[in-house]
Amino acid sequence: MANPVTTAVILAAGLGSRLKALGTDKPKGFLKLGEKSIIEESIEHLHNSGICNIIIVTGHQA
Repeated sequence: MANPVTTAVILAAGLGSRLKALGTDKPKGFLKLGEKSIIEESIEHLHNSGICNIIIVTGHQA
């Protein structure tokens, strides 16, 4: 591959309204699925895939 992807964008600006009470205290990316939060899992998977630049776009409860 001549130009490997090295940057990823995570969109984390939503209200989390479908989560009802779970989304009121903190952004949904900080909810844990097992031992790690969604955002931690996402970053780990990106790093393991060779992505070294990660941009997180925030909004609600930034």
